Amino acid sequence: MPQASATYMGDGALVAHICDAAPEIVGFTTYSWNVDRIHHLASALKERLEVKILLGGPEITPDNPHLAGVPADGLVCGEGESLRYHPRQICDGTIPPWTTTDRYTGFEHQPSPYLSGLLHPEIDDMVLLETQRGCPYHCGYCYYGKGQRRSRLLNEDHVMAAVQWTHDHEISELYLLDPSLDTRPGLREILGRVATINHDGKVALHSEIRAEAVDSSLADAMAAAGFRSLEVGLQSTNPEALRRSGRSAHLRRFMAGIEYLRERGISCSIDLIVGLPGDTLAGFMRSIDFVVTHDLCDHLQVFPLAVLPGTRFRKSHRELGLDFDPAPPYLLTDSDSFHPDDMAAALDYAESRCGLALYPGPDLDIAWRHSTDGDLHVALDGVRHICKVILTPDMTAAELAIKAKRVTHPYQLIVDHRIQDESLVTAAIRTLTAENPHTPLEVVLLSPAFEMYPERLLAAASVRRPHYLEKELAFAQDRPGCRPLLITLVSGRRDRLVGGPSCRQIYHWQAGHLPQLTEVQDAGLLDLEGVLLGTECDPNRIVEWQLAMAPHADELPAICFEKVADQRRWLDLTANGCYVKIF
Repeated sequence: MPQASATYMGDGALVAHICDAAPEIVGFTTYSWNVDRIHHLASALKERLEVKILLGGPEITPDNPHLAGVPADGLVCGEGESLRYHPRQICDGTIPPWTTTDRYTGFEHQPSPYLSGLLHPEIDDMVLLETQRGCPYHCGYCYYGKGQRRSRLLNEDHVMAAVQWTHDHEISELYLLDPSLDTRPGLREILGRVATINHDGKVALHSEIRAEAVDSSLADAMAAAGFRSLEVGLQSTNPEALRRSGRSAHLRRFMAGIEYLRERGISCSIDLIVGLPGDTLAGFMRSIDFVVTHDLCDHLQVFPLAVLPGTRFRKSHRELGLDFDPAPPYLLTDSDSFHPDDMAAALDYAESRCGLALYPGPDLDIAWRHSTDGDLHVALDGVRHICKVILTPDMTAAELAIKAKRVTHPYQLIVDHRIQDESLVTAAIRTLTAENPHTPLEVVLLSPAFEMYPERLLAAASVRRPHYLEKELAFAQDRPGCRPLLITLVSGRRDRLVGGPSCRQIYHWQAGHLPQLTEVQDAGLLDLEGVLLGTECDPNRIVEWQLAMAPHADELPAICFEKVADQRRWLDLTANGCYVKIF
């Protein structure tokens, strides 16, 4: 399926789309973030079609009991390119239910699937390219190496062909997916060839690397090739935690490498893990202090330890004293040195010490007014799907049932202010979520005419829980709420009417003028989660206001506009290129 369709179709739309195609075989790539959803989709397809289902991807490992009950005809462990069955064998059921492929066949001589048209970077304008598989480091928490004891290199001419294709097709970004780019033999020579192709710097390169391996000449070569950012896995500064993880740290060399990169304008994203065996709360706090002391907070990522299937930590979790959630993403719940309260305290310390929000709420984008009345549609694979369902008093249950099979992932239910009966809203939520139990939903109530009880709206939803999106919030909030279902109240009142992790309140600005900077910075508005601007103004005045306010966006509450065109312009000005546009 096209990338945009596979990514942005809701559960009901995906099932309907696949059923319309009437395939004999359906293959799913399973990750920790989608394995539960795939279980649902596979079950729905089995009910409707005579179909064989194959599952591959990193979740398919012999030590993953979470796969029990998934209605699959074949589980493929290893590299998909090496699967040697004819489709007719699969349809006839003559393959074993569990297959481990030859991990050492095929990759080195496989040209990029972008060159043959199998893939196209249609969403984020980025080509993903492996130049090697396997990893020499074998860190205990990581499944990158997938049990391989050696790295295998993609033929260098294939690497260059993919780089040339990226440049020729004016793709803006290229991500080299190597687990650690510095381990690639002949890296400097390859970077020189990349620099020749990307001589104008039109393609921005990104990858992962160990900073200790970077010297001045390598940093020069990376800058010349067009690198703009690198992800750097520090993970911890605690020697015991690193030893048990199978890593080493040379902090002076680490910082020297970081400085070489930063001097050349290459930004570095730093990773830390909370809860590594052998680490403690005090040890993690020292890691945070190191990050702060060396001015590394701008692109800091902090992850609770995930005890992933296929890793050494999963295999040895009893000996290491690791208790973890058996459901994805398999987060640590307790250990000999890190208890639940320690996890929460570690994340709190990271946020307060670094001045960042590790778990920010969803963006504010509830614009619904456009050139025609009714739902907002987007085109996926040439078919119109609904990203915003506008619930009106006259909408029938039959109409909602049809819409439920056409919503995107995620989607919004915009509740018209004329609706005076809460039961209409709860019925709509039931209908939509029954068809889309793994699709995140935001319910937006526009100055509702009924007294709102968020808990009743949440209880009406058939969203499957616990949902993947909720897992890390267990450490971040005392009451994590229902993250895949968000209730947004739009009101002209400035006093707090709703609150909690599953709710937010937006002030509806309906004055006869656009607000001045001081007006929108009013303390009452800053206490709420955002401001919706509904003023009817001359379009040129709105453009002028947006241009004047955009430089101050970080000083303002979240801003949204009623009109879709105005909102898209505002996002273009303020989202720093992070807002994905697929339509």
